[in-house]
Amino acid sequence: MVLGDHCSKMERRAEVAERELTKHKLLVYMMSRLGEEMNAIISGVAEYGFYAQAADFPVEGLVHITTLPGDYYFYDEPSHALIGQRTKRQFRLGDKLRVTVIRIDLAKRQMDLRIVTPPAAEPVKSEPAEKKPPIERGPRRKKRDK
Repeated sequence: MVLGDHCSKMERRAEVAERELTKHKLLVYMMSRLGEEMNAIISGVAEYGFYAQAADFPVEGLVHITTLPGDYYFYDEPSHALIGQRTKRQFRLGDKLRVTVIRIDLAKRQMDLRIVTPPAAEPVKSEPAEKKPPIERGPRRKKRDK
């Protein structure tokens, strides 16, 4: 039985080493893509930000909560979302977005991302609505005491 335990332990160590090497090689490749924009999907949400996985590569990075634009965001655990306190903008698990690679730390095996903010849309000028005449109502009834 000792031999079986040893083999299982060595197999688990080999799997961990393989995952670490794959992650390292992907991050080395992503170093050449610093500053590039890419499509991503939110794969995890936490109090400090969310993780986004690139759509074209099997690599994941952190979008820190301090880099999110224009609002103070709080973590809503039941909905797995970061929600803007003022704007109510939500970043939820599974949302698609565009991100930029801003930093890669090979020693820590981490990649930092920042969402690409779309340019502000110009406000649309609308025609004033046509005013309708007020509704005429009859006199109010008195309430009966029971």
